[in-house]
Amino acid sequence: MTLKEAIIKSLEDIGGLTNYSEVLNHVVAQKYFDFGAGKTPGSTVSASLGDFIRNGDTRVKRIKQDGGTYSYYLAKNEQNIGIDILIGATETTIATVVKVDKTKTYNERDLHKLLSSYLKSTGIYSN
Repeated sequence: MTLKEAIIKSLEDIGGLTNYSEVLNHVVAQKYFDFGAGKTPGSTVSASLGDFIRNGDTRVKRIKQDGGTYSYYLAKNEQNIGIDILIGATETTIATVVKVDKTKTYNERDLHKLLSSYLKSTGIYSN
């Protein structure tokens, strides 16, 4: 069994929201995959879960939690999780648009010093 198959099987067994460390513990406890002498199996599982999302694999979904962590679940178990958790979590992931004031944030005299120093470094002198 490959690592990705083991992750899918673990998410299926867990059946709800979980983080990468719980997936790792389940994979190791059920002996779905042998990490051998790997020094960072947690990072490997986390990266593989991220690959599912980045590659557009529709079997695995994630929700951003407080503290910048993610919870993962299988798409087929979505109805078992509860709409309140999914809606509450997705509201926190919506990015707020911040308007940037496009007023002038510099003075031309400041830019003149920068331009003059650049020209001097290339062997051209200016006033």
